[in-house]
Amino acid sequence: MFSNKHFILYSLIGLLAALIDLVLFYLFYEVLFFQLMASNFFSVASAALFSFLCNTYFNFKMTDFLFLRFLSFMIVVLVGYWLGLAIIYIGVEHTPLSATQSKVLSLPFVFYSQFFLNSRFSFGDFIKDVYKSKNLKN
Repeated sequence: MFSNKHFILYSLIGLLAALIDLVLFYLFYEVLFFQLMASNFFSVASAALFSFLCNTYFNFKMTDFLFLRFLSFMIVVLVGYWLGLAIIYIGVEHTPLSATQSKVLSLPFVFYSQFFLNSRFSFGDFIKDVYKSKNLKN
C-alpha cells in the first residue's frame, strides 16, 4: 500500500519535527523561562502539528476526514510517547543504561511503531472504510 518513498519522506519529516521540538523546547525553557512541563508540551505539540500537516499534504496526500485523521495521529503520538517512556523506564531500572542511553535505544522502536500505525490508520483507508461501513458522509 505504501512505498519506500512514503517511509523516506516520513523519516525526513520526522527529523524536521524533532528539530522543531528541540529548538522550541530550548526557546521556551532556556530563553523565555517557561516551566519545564509547559515548554515540553508546547514544543511537542508544535512538532506533532508540523508532522501531521506535512505528512497529510506532502507525503500521504490524504486530506479527507482531516479531523479524524488528526485525532488518530495524536493517539499514535501518545502511543509512541508511552512506548518511549516504558523503554526508558526498563532501561534505567533493569539495565546499566543511563536515561539518555535508554532514550536513544527507544527511538527506533517509537519511530517504526508510529510509522506502522500512522500509515495504516491515520493516513490509510481505515477511516474512510469505517465511514463507508456506517454510511456516513465526509
